[in-house]
Amino acid sequence: MELVVREAYLRWLTSWRDKDVIKVVTGVRRCGKSTLLRQFQDALRASGVDSQHIITVDLENVEHHPLAANYMALHAHVMANAPLSGTTYVFIDEVQMVPEFEKAVASLRAQPHLDVYITGSNASLLASDLATRLTGRYVELSILPLSFHEWMSVQNELASMDAYRQFAQYGSFPFIMQLANQPTAITQYLGGVLDTIISRDVAVRRRVANLPVLLDLVSFMADNIGNLTSPRRIADKLTSSGRKVSAPTIESYLDGLVEAYLLYPVNRYNIRSKRRLERIQKYYLVDPGLRTALLGRSAPDRGRVLENVIYLELLR
Repeated sequence: MELVVREAYLRWLTSWRDKDVIKVVTGVRRCGKSTLLRQFQDALRASGVDSQHIITVDLENVEHHPLAANYMALHAHVMANAPLSGTTYVFIDEVQMVPEFEKAVASLRAQPHLDVYITGSNASLLASDLATRLTGRYVELSILPLSFHEWMSVQNELASMDAYRQFAQYGSFPFIMQLANQPTAITQYLGGVLDTIISRDVAVRRRVANLPVLLDLVSFMADNIGNLTSPRRIADKLTSSGRKVSAPTIESYLDGLVEAYLLYPVNRYNIRSKRRLERIQKYYLVDPGLRTALLGRSAPDRGRVLENVIYLELLR
């Protein structure tokens, strides 16, 4: 399967190359952050950058797990491998795995011969920790799974309603491209992505005490994409279904799902200040295929899915 080139994102990275800010690439797990950075590294090599001046640290790779032990180990590794002459491009994948990572990143940014790029899968880490220590010294690129245009760019057919239906049903996480015409495998893969997001990026960070409620909430939100709702309404609905839960708990869980880039909230543009405190919002999934994984192929609800697809396109 031909690799999809994320041209718009690559242009953004190129525009910030060699500028004295940290480039932060964020997005839901498996949306293509690591692949995007590899494509950018290929572009650097094509422009004449020697491989010795490109350092990649993948903290999900077992080989690099010792570097996740503390920020000093990460910092020492980069400094030991960076040539002193010329610019070295440093790429750190899933940086939130390192406790106090922002200290290492801040120090690396201060080195005149280093150009630093990092990725992360949780908005709270990259918004709060970096913002506190690196105010005005980083820029963020938030990426999504493939657009319909990107998805069709490697299909051996013209765009059609059948192609759109496949896109809307199974979504556009890049790895899906390798599972064409294998609906069972696609659903299993998406289920694994969901499990990882919920267990590692939401349950652990939010210290979720009632995992079944969180799972029910995710399914409920997938079934109600595009509907106006609030934590109070959701809590009442789940409680009436046998899952007793409070509105503050639902609010915390929703925040965790948003921070993990699984859900995207949208406020009413004309809501008054008092009602804004009620958090009456719409929520959309980061990828329509996750709805299929959660609810099954028998509940397409094409209108809501189309609204979700359009929202994501407007976000891009």
